Amino acid sequence: MKRLGRWVVTPLSVLALLAASVACGGEPAPTTTSSSSDGILRWGSSSQPTSLDPRKSATFDPLFLLPVYDPLIRRDAKGNLVPALATEWKLSPDALTLELTLREGVTFHDGAAFDAEAVKANIDTGRQPGNNLTSALSVVDSVEVVDPTHVVLHLKTPSSHILNVLAGEAGMMISPNALNNEDLGTNPVGAGPFKVVTYNQSSLIYERWDDYWDRDSIKLKRIEMTFLLDEEARLRALINGQVDAAPIRSNQKEQALAAGLELTTGEAAFLYGLMLNTSRSQLGNPLVRKALIHAIDREAINQAFFDGDCKPVVQPFPPSHWAHVPGLEDSPDGRYDPERARELLAQAGLPNGFDLEMYMGTAPTFQATAQAIQAQLAEVGIRVNLTAMENTALATARRNGEFESSFASIQSGRPDPSQFVVDFYTPNGLFNPGKTTIDGVEPLLQQMRATDDPQARAEAMHEIVTTALKAGPPMTPVCSALVVWAHTDKVKGLEIAVNYDYEFRSVYIADN
Repeated sequence: MKRLGRWVVTPLSVLALLAASVACGGEPAPTTTSSSSDGILRWGSSSQPTSLDPRKSATFDPLFLLPVYDPLIRRDAKGNLVPALATEWKLSPDALTLELTLREGVTFHDGAAFDAEAVKANIDTGRQPGNNLTSALSVVDSVEVVDPTHVVLHLKTPSSHILNVLAGEAGMMISPNALNNEDLGTNPVGAGPFKVVTYNQSSLIYERWDDYWDRDSIKLKRIEMTFLLDEEARLRALINGQVDAAPIRSNQKEQALAAGLELTTGEAAFLYGLMLNTSRSQLGNPLVRKALIHAIDREAINQAFFDGDCKPVVQPFPPSHWAHVPGLEDSPDGRYDPERARELLAQAGLPNGFDLEMYMGTAPTFQATAQAIQAQLAEVGIRVNLTAMENTALATARRNGEFESSFASIQSGRPDPSQFVVDFYTPNGLFNPGKTTIDGVEPLLQQMRATDDPQARAEAMHEIVTTALKAGPPMTPVCSALVVWAHTDKVKGLEIAVNYDYEFRSVYIADN
């Protein structure tokens, strides 16, 4: 496990800390107006892939996976399900059987045929213990091959969410010849529109695959991703014309616009929060977890680091999402109240507080925000030791439960909001290493998954979210950030996807 240093911040003044962390040096250099030509998009990436194997990938990896792997079902930018490798699907009224009709004439990058046997092989390997898809596919009892273009999934319990699961990593089809390749994490083999031609520590380059079944829909010939984890360096690369498009922080918007760049923004089912291991420190006590909710001044963090664009939340979903419960942030269970936090700690037998280890990523926003949270928690007696870790080691620690707490970015809507509930709020959840149980959640989860009616699903999810907050959730939400991409005027067709399904399918380079 690679640790990159320890940070300790005294709680003298959160505002002073916030002001210092957002200061940036110098005026922007004049931007160049040139952009890539011949259908080449140069993307400045804010992260590096954990793995190009969908079974081992992490939060932000769909950006790197979707150019290579077509899923069985696609989600468009608004979250609507549309045909992909499956042209049709039918969920039985009891949500126990899913029938898929597969697209004919599709091959993988290595020439292997896409058919029902390939689907079965993918889902069967994804269900095996020890990978990131095991939880999402645990509802699958068996996969029946009817004929080369028809497959039936038999489900253990009513599982209407399976459609969204198959639109995520679990539905990304790997060549059956490559499922056991030891190098799949760096040498992916899918049936998507692009193939990886270069992958090293600094970049990831894709070229359009001419035998793609929907070749005419792909406007780019090449995607060149440069890993620019430092936020200031990423903006400088944009301003200097080294890349054409990249994500930036909200408080960099004015600087980007002043340099002649354009912005594409949107909300997504994405939040910053604290992952908690309830088997460590004092986190197993629900009174302590409730105290964490009240101790964090989310609006101060929002204004200081995100230019007012990270909406304070005490629940996993942003206000624009159907799973969001209006009013929770202002309720007695959700409002910022440090005195109430101290009272709860005293009730938990901790009048003098306690010590807590917290991991964070290396990006400046993560470090500065985590330091602000450290200072705020110190005000109520929670003494946080911060440790910075590089991304792969951090993802591994979270997946294996080898942490006390971690400041994290979380995709709460992917592949389906009900999967977030499974992973964080149920005893066997992937990100619930302390196996915390929240009374009443599992019956509501079953109720939600037994129907595909949007209103019924929303009602069940709202009750789950409210129940979890009252009980002291094993994940402490902080805020839901606006996604901001800066780009040159030649980059067209960028869309912010609500569930982080970024394929670059609609993107093209204009000849101005």
